[in-house]
Amino acid sequence: MRKNLLLSLFFTCSLFTFQSCADYNDDNTMPSGNNNGGGSSGNGSGNNNGGGNNTNNANLPIKIKTSGYTIDLKYDNNDRFIEVIRKESNGSFNLKVNLNYSSDTLKSIVALYYNDMSKNTTNFNYKNDTIYAVRSYEGATTKITDKLSVNKQGMLLNIKGHYKTNDRYFNNDSSGNIILFNNNGHEGILTYDSYNGVFSNVKLPFWVKAYVTAYYIHPSLNYNYANNVVSINYNSNNWTDEKFLYTFNKDNYPIQVSHTSSVGTAHFEINYTK
Repeated sequence: MRKNLLLSLFFTCSLFTFQSCADYNDDNTMPSGNNNGGGSSGNGSGNNNGGGNNTNNANLPIKIKTSGYTIDLKYDNNDRFIEVIRKESNGSFNLKVNLNYSSDTLKSIVALYYNDMSKNTTNFNYKNDTIYAVRSYEGATTKITDKLSVNKQGMLLNIKGHYKTNDRYFNNDSSGNIILFNNNGHEGILTYDSYNGVFSNVKLPFWVKAYVTAYYIHPSLNYNYANNVVSINYNSNNWTDEKFLYTFNKDNYPIQVSHTSSVGTAHFEINYTK
């Protein structure tokens, strides 16, 4: 579990976590009490064919490198996430995630954390435009339920967290970018570029991209599922504004990302399918 402000399931830069996203640790620990867990452009190849992927489409991110970790992404033939594998710098496994679908619907996510061999499963239950994300922990009776409300386009409108501190609501632009969030009166304003988002070719609803990216890929990249976030400005002295810089490939997808927040600057290198 993150030891600083990254204790919440949904918030700020990651939707699911407290600021700042540059501090990247595991959120697999079972909660107790009230804790739960402007771009510069350029050209570059940044593309690799994805081993084990069933997609034939270009510019799907398949490998993300950042300090201490490499994240490998696999897709089905519908260009949906089916597996996320996170490895440490020495090559050892840190996390393996499998996503399970029924027809066009995400039904569950199973995550195995290798550091302590803990396992949790999140089941998704649907009622009209409301999704109930129910997370259970192997060997425990504790369950954490978050209620997500979305619009007809799959954009997040609000989250009612298992704990009230996680409640928030969102405003989206017509492209699906979250441009405002409010968490119990703490407000963030987000601005975006006009380039292709890192995950814009992933064929999943916006809320699913946000959930998977925040929990299992990296929260610094969580807002990059339509275009790419350039800045997050907070109407609160409790949080420090955040900035993002990008380098793009010839198709205008980010191949390098720098994210500056209160804890420093995180760097990412992204490879895509060709």
